Amino acid sequence: MQVEMPQRLAAEKWSLVRQEALAMATIMRQNARFSGASKVVGEHRLLRGFTDIRRLFTPDEPVINLIRPFIDVVKSADTTGHESAAALASLAIIVDRGVVSSGRDLREVVEGALGTQFQNTDSAVDDIVVCRMLEVFVAAFQSPASKELDGDLVVETVRLVMKARLEPRLSDALRVNAEISLSRMLSSMFGRLASMLEEEEFTLHRSPSLPP
Repeated sequence: MQVEMPQRLAAEKWSLVRQEALAMATIMRQNARFSGASKVVGEHRLLRGFTDIRRLFTPDEPVINLIRPFIDVVKSADTTGHESAAALASLAIIVDRGVVSSGRDLREVVEGALGTQFQNTDSAVDDIVVCRMLEVFVAAFQSPASKELDGDLVVETVRLVMKARLEPRLSDALRVNAEISLSRMLSSMFGRLASMLEEEEFTLHRSPSLPP
């Protein structure tokens, strides 16, 4: 059985991941919960993930290990809304720039965004977090790897965005944002479906005729 070796990230993509990791580490250190390092356990695990990217990892590191620290922040109930929003924004950029190229890794990103948690502060911050979630979903659906996403995950994501679009308790601006995001997601999804059908039709036309 042949083991699939991780692909080496191009220089610009590796630089992007390191920049986003540095930005997140800077934000996290502003929170006393994460800034204090213990001699016994060292840095907080959520912060350590970003310092590992800067100090230990190389462009040969599997992509899942590079995006995992951002996903961990998004899914942690110990983070603030600002920290979750920043991690979501980084994930959206990382996906949009093509760092995430496999369906498996993209699924991790989408599931992470769907599982977003944070300490509630005020409605303005909540709106920012939701906006960043929408950015992740749009970037994920526009990614070439989106064709590998499970149907159930696609349905769950679309349902969540539709719910945000129709939720009267959300601000008008946020509901408009959700509507625009939903339109872009569906456009990408059906555009990719049309392309797949065209390829399938082309393959069928080139296939040898079946005997009578």
